[in-house]
Amino acid sequence: MSSLRLRGLESKEQFKDILAYLRSSTRPVVSIESHGDARSRHDFEATITFRCNDDDRRALTLMQIMFPGVHADRTFLGMTVLVNPSPERQTLIDIVAVHGLTGHAATTWTSDNSRMWIRDFIPLWFSNARVMSFGYESSRSIGDVKDVARQLLNGLMSNRQNAETRPVVFLAHSLGGLVVKQALVMSASVPTYKDIHQQVRCITFFGTPHRGSPVANWASWIFRALPTFCRPNALHDHIKKLRRDSKFLFDLGQRFLPVLEASHIKVLSVYELNKIKKHRLIPFVPGFVIVRQNSALLGLEDSAEVAIAINACHREICRFPSEHSRDFQDLMFQIRETLGWNEYLPRFGPNNLLVGRHEMIEDVYNICITSLQPTRSTPFCIALVGQPGIGKTSVARQVCNLARRRQLFGHIFFLSAESETKLVQNFKEILRLSNISDAEMPTSAEQIRELFFEQLKKADQPWLLVYDNAVEESFLSISWPVSGNGSVIVTSNSHNIAHGLPGTVRTVVVAGLSQEHGAELLISKVPCSHSEAREVMWPQCVALAQRFDGLPLVLRQLGAFMHCANITPRQVVQLLDKPDGGNGKIYFYHDKEKFEERQGTLEDAWAAIFPRLSTDSTKLLNILSLLDRERIPAEMFPFTSERPPYQSFEFLFDEFKFLPAKGSLVNYEMVSIGDSESISLHPAVQITLLNRMSFDERTNAFRMVLWLLRRAYPHQDMGAHMHNVWDTCEVFVPQVLAFEKAVAKWKPVLDDMEASEYTDLICDTAWYLWEVGQHEKGMEILDSTERSYLKSTGSESIQAARICVIQGSIYSALNRYDKSGPLFLEGLRLHQKLLPADHPLIANSLMQAGNYYTSQEKFDKAIESHRSALQIRQRAHNTPPDMTALSYLNICRPLLMTNKPENLDEAEAFLTLAEEAENCLDHRLLLYYKSHIRKFG
Repeated sequence: MSSLRLRGLESKEQFKDILAYLRSSTRPVVSIESHGDARSRHDFEATITFRCNDDDRRALTLMQIMFPGVHADRTFLGMTVLVNPSPERQTLIDIVAVHGLTGHAATTWTSDNSRMWIRDFIPLWFSNARVMSFGYESSRSIGDVKDVARQLLNGLMSNRQNAETRPVVFLAHSLGGLVVKQALVMSASVPTYKDIHQQVRCITFFGTPHRGSPVANWASWIFRALPTFCRPNALHDHIKKLRRDSKFLFDLGQRFLPVLEASHIKVLSVYELNKIKKHRLIPFVPGFVIVRQNSALLGLEDSAEVAIAINACHREICRFPSEHSRDFQDLMFQIRETLGWNEYLPRFGPNNLLVGRHEMIEDVYNICITSLQPTRSTPFCIALVGQPGIGKTSVARQVCNLARRRQLFGHIFFLSAESETKLVQNFKEILRLSNISDAEMPTSAEQIRELFFEQLKKADQPWLLVYDNAVEESFLSISWPVSGNGSVIVTSNSHNIAHGLPGTVRTVVVAGLSQEHGAELLISKVPCSHSEAREVMWPQCVALAQRFDGLPLVLRQLGAFMHCANITPRQVVQLLDKPDGGNGKIYFYHDKEKFEERQGTLEDAWAAIFPRLSTDSTKLLNILSLLDRERIPAEMFPFTSERPPYQSFEFLFDEFKFLPAKGSLVNYEMVSIGDSESISLHPAVQITLLNRMSFDERTNAFRMVLWLLRRAYPHQDMGAHMHNVWDTCEVFVPQVLAFEKAVAKWKPVLDDMEASEYTDLICDTAWYLWEVGQHEKGMEILDSTERSYLKSTGSESIQAARICVIQGSIYSALNRYDKSGPLFLEGLRLHQKLLPADHPLIANSLMQAGNYYTSQEKFDKAIESHRSALQIRQRAHNTPPDMTALSYLNICRPLLMTNKPENLDEAEAFLTLAEEAENCLDHRLLLYYKSHIRKFG
């Protein structure tokens, strides 16, 4: 593959004419134009990439004949602007690529599929970045690294007039890294270069031999042995400088480190894992690693250097074939972190079922952009209001996704605002992502808020802040930004939320979907196995959309139910229709092929359908029935009566009888069936809000929800299971915090429970308190439980083990490893004593013990514990994939920290397995984990 650089273009139209002409004669693969600056000698420059070298030679000849005013070349010497942000975007950063020995400013960064990633992929992550590539002759001209460094600095100065303070990111391959180091040393000592080194935020070294390469020693020997054929030139001179005993490398390193430290430049060091292939001209020389790991790393402190290993040889280490390449995405994530382009978002992707909302999403995004005014004392705010389940959160999330793609906002934060506690916890997590250590972290909520907004005020790029599910404006108003260089979106059920907020607030009412859009959403989820024509199903879909007032939440659940139960809209309507007087016709599920007509009541229909549906399908059907409240008898809603709906817990032990009788209690979990985009979060609390239940009714519902969770997961510890799913469920938080008050009200009923059951219930609550950062509260109720009820259950019981594990988790969150470690080990001892050897709780405890041993640098014990945990998870058939993936990641850390060659190979294998399962994990967590694991390699 090869590329041409075109300069002196008069307009975009001329470039299009050239491209059309070349396409009729050659086969250009990729083309891109770059807007010139006002000072430029030309209006535009462009690059064209060809898959075949003959094509680019032919194109060059044709260009010289047909377009003599346009300068075309293949050398790419000097600075080439590959990408310039469009005129409506502000350029926020310069990304400069510098190739290595015998390299080329275009082909060094171009993969075999003709994709030049610095040109084609970087704009997908940094749309406000100008991307440049610097080229120099490293093989023929007699030159010196210092000469090349001067050329680089002069090229930067020429292209950065009137933008001297714009941040710079360097991408440097091999010798190019030494050129960059030399340039920054010269910038720090020569006033002419206007302190360019102080604007550099990040340098990515791809296989740069900071301490030399053994291959250079081989090459120098060849030059000495064959002087007749290898005359002295720049290549020979550069190779001598790359020897392992090179004085040049040592001196450059000594002068570069003070500049690096003084300028606070973040370093990403990428090193190769694969050997380069044998060369056909010297087959007697085996394949080898050009730059070994110990030479590719500067050896800085962890906070200053991130080590990244790539499964490629020296030549391919700086080539990424696709924007979906995991190595490319990891690198972009790390660069974005060094620039402070922070995100704090829940785990959500593009919503393919967001029918009828695209115009609203675009409008909200445009308002956020056009309202940016850095001189404001308070930001502009948009309040998205509407009834629960209407889709406010979905709209806000997709606005965030749009902001991520267009990247006009440098910082995007999506926070839960339904409680002050949760909001402050979000602030703390963001501060940790901003490298605020726990030692520097304030303790009071007020100080945490102040520090967060102080950091936000310093941001040199616009930000977008979402306060989701805001309940009260009182604590929201004291958690308000003090800078106008951003926009705020607030979602709330209250139409009056805007009245108490500072600054200018625009209220946008989110209504239900139209019947057409609602029907479109439903029909998109009809199983493909059904042959009914669209026009046949359309009337039923319209009727269902009208029946549920176009609520997206309900319609998505309807679609999910049709999908998992393999039924049509007509069958859903039949199932939901209540017979007149209880004696009408009932159509109910029979054999997944047809509905059988029988006489009976609605409960008869439910009793027939439940045994044939999966657990998830049952939950969905209950949700649908609850939301269609007008057609369901009042007795199906036990919490609406004054009399407590339960006198004992006997009915809980027959789940089949319980479901039809107590339908409103079943909707307790985040529903997940296959395609995550077809299902929405739907905990019981949101159901109760939809049904306009009182606070006491919601509290009772929550108490029953906790119990049902345990009944639904009899073979797995509920706390451990919910640890992975409830952390993103914001609506649950206030109910958790209200639990202690509810205990007093339930005391007569709870007295009838066994001590072990009550202890389990309290432990569940303490676990949730730990999830939301209520550490002191969680420890307080655990201490109370331990004193009051452990006497009955005994210190050698499962309940005692649970208390140890949760107490250990709380201490661990507070960085009190001296306290958490012994508790984890005691929990492990009890679990191993009381449970079967392959019980998942033992795997959890082994993993916790392994992490404790790692923190104490007892790596052999840590590896042994993690191996045992992993073996249990691999033998089990029902282990959640995310837990297995975390086990892979956890065992990697002690393996790498031993620094033993045999352990490093095994760690790499585990890391690969974890990457294969990464879709089970929060992507941000995986990247964070990998960045901290790989530096030990």
